Amino acid sequence: MCVTRVLVWRRVQFKADSKIPNAGTFKITHEDHTLGNLVYMQLLKDPRVLYAGYRAPHPLENFIEVKVQTAEGATPQQALMSAMDVILKDLVAIESSFNTAVRHK
Repeated sequence: MCVTRVLVWRRVQFKADSKIPNAGTFKITHEDHTLGNLVYMQLLKDPRVLYAGYRAPHPLENFIEVKVQTAEGATPQQALMSAMDVILKDLVAIESSFNTAVRHK
């Protein structure tokens, strides 16, 4: 999983918000609404996250922007990492269940 995390972070840029504390925008290249919605929904489940949202600026532009604001004591980067870890665990569980079902069929 460590290698996967390194490869993903090469496609992620973070820009801190200068007007709102503990907030910023992640620009994730080569992704669309599929990942944006997953990350957004997982971020909203985190009690440290005060605000989460995403947008795909234009259908012909191949990136999404995820905005995150966290409570004091947490950073947007920590919140995004936690959300991505949970998403990866869920995907591994789904893949395992699928493979088990296929083997039994």
